[in-house]
Amino acid sequence: MAASREQETKRALMTAATLKITHPQWMSLEESSAWGMPWNIDNQPSDDIKQKMKTSINICGYCQAVEEKGKPHKTCGRFAKHARIASLNGVIQCQAGDWREHKISCGDNIKQKRFHPLMKALLANIDSMAYLKIAAVLYLNLLDTVPLAEPWSLLVHLGVEPENILDFARLRGDIGPTWDSNSSEKIMGMLQVNAILPCPESLLDKNTKIRIAQSKRAKADSDGFTWESPVGVMVFQIGDSLSTLQVPILIVTYYMDMARSLPSFTRTIMATNTSSDQPMTITSCIELVVFLCLYINTTIRLDKANRCSLRTEMTAEDKTIIEHSGAKSALLTEKTCMAIVHLRERMCRDACVLDQLSLEINLVKD
Repeated sequence: MAASREQETKRALMTAATLKITHPQWMSLEESSAWGMPWNIDNQPSDDIKQKMKTSINICGYCQAVEEKGKPHKTCGRFAKHARIASLNGVIQCQAGDWREHKISCGDNIKQKRFHPLMKALLANIDSMAYLKIAAVLYLNLLDTVPLAEPWSLLVHLGVEPENILDFARLRGDIGPTWDSNSSEKIMGMLQVNAILPCPESLLDKNTKIRIAQSKRAKADSDGFTWESPVGVMVFQIGDSLSTLQVPILIVTYYMDMARSLPSFTRTIMATNTSSDQPMTITSCIELVVFLCLYINTTIRLDKANRCSLRTEMTAEDKTIIEHSGAKSALLTEKTCMAIVHLRERMCRDACVLDQLSLEINLVKD
């Protein structure tokens, strides 16, 4: 009887893993060409992503000076972290100014060598970054037609979880065989967006935020973008890592207009070939942010060929976070606790979407 229930659980999980959120084709081929992207953002070639990762511009994490061709930035001797290292102009000043914050995560970088390659890959994905920008507009209510008093900021909390949903359930203890926390078993994982939140002062204080955004605002102004295209800082964090990446972001008015249009999403369970539309209204901005994140996550999950370059081997810390997301045992640290909380909350949101879709499908059948 127990074996039968476990098989049913596995079938339900495998079906749930085929959930696909179809975006409402906000950006047509013509419009994407106008913004310098000669393809639909949903079909960005993998070669373009890899090329963008190789040629991404490195900027000083302290003064935000852009690395010049033939004049590379200095890098940390323990880990090549361009976004936290001094620029060529004023090496000593930038290194000294940044050390108070950099020393906190410098040792952590040794075990997080995947952090910056994954971040480069995410930033190179036009599709994912477009939806993160729209999520920022909605979550922070940037649609007000007044200049911002200061740059906006947003924390994007990420996690790495198994690409195989059955491994995810096994780590949580939902199905057997039970995962041994002392096991050295290798599990391939994938990047997932767990939460979009206001950025806490501990990760980005006001002065640092203004300093990081200054050069981006100046560049935007020189390129003809007005205050209607707000500049801010996205802070990226994976799991319980002390490492963060602070990225200055310009949100052009095109993305602001997309956020205002609020068209429907289509949810499809590919295993059963059933689908349902999710209408959006201006009163459900947070709900739309949930769908934007779910769209990014399901796109990555269904990217079996790793076109987006967002797959990586899971660490022991990744596995522990997932293990505790399904248990009531004592948590490890405050950082780990927050990572678990973010994962649990995301799982509840995803489950609500699946439950609602199943209900709508059954109503249609009836």
